[in-house]
Amino acid sequence: MDIRLHEFHAMLTHFPIALLPMAVGADLVGRLTDSDELRSLARTATPVATVALATAGKAGLIAEQAVRAEGEAQTLLARHRNLNLLVLDTAIGMSLYRLRRHRPSTAYLAVGLGAVTMMFYSAYLGGNIVYHKGVGVESAGGVRTERSPHFRWSKLGRFAGAAITNLRDEFKYLARLFSPRGARLPRADDFGEAIEEEMDRGDILPAPPQS
Repeated sequence: MDIRLHEFHAMLTHFPIALLPMAVGADLVGRLTDSDELRSLARTATPVATVALATAGKAGLIAEQAVRAEGEAQTLLARHRNLNLLVLDTAIGMSLYRLRRHRPSTAYLAVGLGAVTMMFYSAYLGGNIVYHKGVGVESAGGVRTERSPHFRWSKLGRFAGAAITNLRDEFKYLARLFSPRGARLPRADDFGEAIEEEMDRGDILPAPPQS
């Protein structure tokens, strides 16, 4: 299987994109039709969608350290990441709520529809930075190949080591990026001057000069 480490994020994103709208939709239709079966489906699907979001998000954090992005592409990448963190945080709250409540409230459904909307917009941004900006595309110079090894069963230890290193460095970067603003999840627009300061200090890995 000829796949690099950062490409696993793209493989995993399809699961939450399918599961979260299904969960919210089942709750919405179940409330309108008073269907216990649909509400039961939603109670099960919401935590599953949350796990899928967490898994895809973790792969995305690993991938961020393995791709090259500059200028507008870096800004869009940060917005994509921050929105995904917000969606995951919202989904965790939704899962806890749904496990305790048999019937969803109107406010819950509004939050769920908002989360789905944010997720779709974030997915659009993810596609935009790949297809229009070349982020993560090896032939466009958008990959740090030393941080995104090919998956090989014979070199599974090296592959896992790269994933752990990328995730560790991403957490360190996020801690530096947002610590001056307090312990909280970043907002979708929370990336402007902070990112420029990090780039000036070299905390965001710069793209090497093209030969």
